[in-house]
Amino acid sequence: MSHLPRADSPYLRLVHPTRTETTSILTGNSTAFKGALADTSSYIRRERFLANQNLTRDDGLTSWILVDASEPTTTHRTILSSCETIRKEALVAYRDSDGETTDVKDGLCHGVASVFTPPDLRGHGYAGRMMRELKLILKEWQSDSKQEVLFSVLYSDIGKVTFYAAHGWHPYPSSHLLVPVSSAVKGTATSGLPSSRPLRTSSIEELCKADEEILRESLSRTAADSGTTKVQVALVPDFKTISWHLARQNFLANELYGSTPEINGAIVGEQAGRRAWCIWTRSWYDGDGDKSADNTLQILRLVVEAETNEEELDSDRLVARQVAALLLAAQQEAAKWHTSAVHLWNPSRIALQAADRLWDAPARGSSGSSQVQVVDRVTDNIASLLWYGSRYEQPSVRDTSPLLLDWRGNEKYGWC
Repeated sequence: MSHLPRADSPYLRLVHPTRTETTSILTGNSTAFKGALADTSSYIRRERFLANQNLTRDDGLTSWILVDASEPTTTHRTILSSCETIRKEALVAYRDSDGETTDVKDGLCHGVASVFTPPDLRGHGYAGRMMRELKLILKEWQSDSKQEVLFSVLYSDIGKVTFYAAHGWHPYPSSHLLVPVSSAVKGTATSGLPSSRPLRTSSIEELCKADEEILRESLSRTAADSGTTKVQVALVPDFKTISWHLARQNFLANELYGSTPEINGAIVGEQAGRRAWCIWTRSWYDGDGDKSADNTLQILRLVVEAETNEEELDSDRLVARQVAALLLAAQQEAAKWHTSAVHLWNPSRIALQAADRLWDAPARGSSGSSQVQVVDRVTDNIASLLWYGSRYEQPSVRDTSPLLLDWRGNEKYGWC
């Protein structure tokens, strides 16, 4: 294009790319997003593979491009900026205007990912125009009379109070417990811990169903609290979401190591209602096992059933022992697959107690230390949420502030 349009041009449109254009987009953004993959072709194969998972097929994944509709139809369209969205199941629980709690309501969320502007087109405001258009479209995208769009999420790699916040995706707590593989457990810390068992993919689907029931009960119970004014929202940690993460992991493992992990989590306890489990995935940024400083085992979801049983609510020590056994299993597994540390996003009070039992109280710090610590992320993977459901807020506290929302389960499984 010899003459670039202004970002405020009335002719700019947000549309869907052709397959040829999608290949062009992936070729252009591969350097930014391919991670440990060897080349552009393997990155494109991964993206085609991930687009055909249960979460993403049948229009679960939507690609978007910003183009100039006034361009001559005889030329190839200039892609000014691009992104993709993934449709996710979401939940909301709230108190109505009379102060009565309603049932937990099902809805949709659109996760925004792969925001990219070609380097030679940056500085013209095209990404900002794309996000403004996307914000308007997503409010109704793929909704119907049964499921409305409740919110949108993205995970910013350019900081908190910046570009995405200015367009309505407000930053939420974005910290993680970091457990280096090299951190030694305290002498008698494992005494009295329950035994954990490895989780394989065949066992995960039923646990996802149990997790969803627990989450719904928790949302409803919290919304019913007379002292609560915040709307309760969550992404559903369903099996298709977890499977997408595992598919991403397995593709990369096959590319780098020629095999895939068999163990993708750990569980403690036998009796339903008294179990605890975590599901994890691995993220590799360097395929060389001797250069694994940035490679991590990411806990996608940590679930403790006892937290939903009133008779167990005071048994913090029991629950902390369960979580400690799971963290220890994760640390041991991390060492087997060229990863240097375990990450648990937004750790709960119980998780921090568990870490304290094993490795001393986690300090607040930066990821450069070998100490077990809580890292407050300031530039990367900033969980951000755009709220569409203001009608669920109580009129007395209605506001556009994200502080009126309680994002439950703000864990790695929501990332895309």
